[in-house]
Amino acid sequence: METVGCTNHAWETLATICVAPTAVWGPAIIALAIAYYRRRTRAAG
Repeated sequence: METVGCTNHAWETLATICVAPTAVWGPAIIALAIAYYRRRTRAAG
């Protein structure tokens, strides 16, 4: 975000809101995969 010059605070806030979900995507997928694995192995065994 620091490499893009924003003209005012509103544009910077909008850019942060749009980019923030990409930061959460990786950990969310890992958490879902672990939950799925636990659910599947508990049901099988």
